[in-house]
Amino acid sequence: MVGKKWESLAFTVNPAFERSVGDAAAHPVEFEPRGKIAYTFGNEGSLALEYYSSLGPTSGFDPRSEQKHQLFSAVQKQISTNWYLAVPPGRGLTASSDRAVLATRLEYRIHH
Repeated sequence: MVGKKWESLAFTVNPAFERSVGDAAAHPVEFEPRGKIAYTFGNEGSLALEYYSSLGPTSGFDPRSEQKHQLFSAVQKQISTNWYLAVPPGRGLTASSDRAVLATRLEYRIHH
């Protein structure tokens, strides 16, 4: 994961390579890049636009019609000292993506 922050604006890219558990032939390594642009409101939370995709096996990407691309609008709220909660609604951008998605995310931040 690579990220950069300029005051209240943050940009993150995660060029993820994923593989399901099981037989290697049945579950090849897939390229699933992600990205996020967020605006932070002090220590209280943030407003973000998040992108998730699944392009297919690294040996040869799926045709565009079979790729999954999704966009989420997220409001993340600090619920206690180090705990954050987000319930972003999302929308599939391709025919093979889910049309509507509601994700949930609970994060614990470790401060150095």
